[in-house]
Amino acid sequence: LIAPEGMASWTERETPEVAPEPTPIRNPPTRPVVFKDSTPAAAPSHVKPLLMLLGLAVVVWGVFILPKLSVKTVPVLTTADIAPKSEIRFIDAKPPSLYVELDAQAWRQLTKEDRIALMDDVGKTASAAGYNGAHFRLEDGRTAGMWLKEKGSKLQE
Repeated sequence: LIAPEGMASWTERETPEVAPEPTPIRNPPTRPVVFKDSTPAAAPSHVKPLLMLLGLAVVVWGVFILPKLSVKTVPVLTTADIAPKSEIRFIDAKPPSLYVELDAQAWRQLTKEDRIALMDDVGKTASAAGYNGAHFRLEDGRTAGMWLKEKGSKLQE
């Protein structure tokens, strides 16, 4: 073990023999020196513009987003709400669509024009209630046709 005194070594600092000459000061500036005020009151406040931006964002949200959040309630239609037809067995309403199950035997006895007229009648009632479409299927689950608010009735062949 070595004592700390033994570990320390001293070196002498070399001093320059000739000291450097100081550089002479040149002509002072002709303009007066102006010091800026560094008090906190002079600093610009960003609170007011940020509050204005927040207010603008709330207004934009209220105008464009809030109306889309309101949900229109569509009444649930039943068989009693549709004009009585012997071809319709029952109706399953899942807004915005209406699912109609048809009696297969009565459906096959209808002509093409009568089938489209039946789908149009159901479609008019569904449209008045706020539905976008109606899906017509037979007892065995096969699709007989569909009615869409934008396109009207279409038979499945």
